[in-house]
Amino acid sequence: MDDKVVMNPIVADFCGLLESRSVPYELNDNDANMIRFRTKLPHHEVAPYVFIHFNPDNQALTLALNHTAKFTSVGLDLYQVINDFNADSESFGCKMYIEHNGELVVLTSAILAGKDPRDQMEDYLNVAIVSLDKYYGRISEIIKNSKKD
Repeated sequence: MDDKVVMNPIVADFCGLLESRSVPYELNDNDANMIRFRTKLPHHEVAPYVFIHFNPDNQALTLALNHTAKFTSVGLDLYQVINDFNADSESFGCKMYIEHNGELVVLTSAILAGKDPRDQMEDYLNVAIVSLDKYYGRISEIIKNSKKD
């Protein structure tokens, strides 16, 4: 890692939280404020990657869950799940979309402010995980049905 790249204390604090829970993580070689680790969905056998980037200049958090599902074709049933997810008030701050390569992504963008930004970061992560978990049953049904075709 470049010696000029400095980890923000909020990211360092979050990494400490991961370490205290024995969650292995990786730092980006070019940006010490970007980390990656795996998590689990509570009710499904899926372990998405979590990518977290924190921009200390504007306190902006970008959090993404991916590597949960990949689609070779996208139909109306999947678009309906995505629309339902994006309209769900319980998915606060999260948006689901399909990348150009068919990868399903849940993205969260937020500004961290106040006394406990690490706790806010953890809260946004938990909302993203619970929100994806809520809709993953429908997503896995679409995957299962597409394999029948």
